[in-house]
Amino acid sequence: MSADPSLLSGKREELALLRFGPLEGRVLHALWAFHEVTLADLHHLLGDAALTPTVLRATLERLHLKRLIRLRKVHRTCFYRAALDQSTFISLLHHQLAGFLGEEGMSQLRHLGASV
Repeated sequence: MSADPSLLSGKREELALLRFGPLEGRVLHALWAFHEVTLADLHHLLGDAALTPTVLRATLERLHLKRLIRLRKVHRTCFYRAALDQSTFISLLHHQLAGFLGEEGMSQLRHLGASV
């Protein structure tokens, strides 16, 4: 899958991708593992009793607004899938983080990563 060029342009999109929560990450991981799922499927896959369908639906809406997932409706059921694969997503994050931090910040980040 190729990256949507609009994800690489403008501060708003950069900040939206950099503001990425843990639940959004869990949802994307599930979507990368399974081609397409419904809300009910995803709720079952995540296996978190504390996670309500309402919270999960809001998370899916945020990911859709960020253009990270796609949905298709069949009657009243929505089917969700990742808009890009994991390596493309990581490349996008790296590119946007480099734009945000600059060369010096990325150098510091690599240094921190090497010491962990």
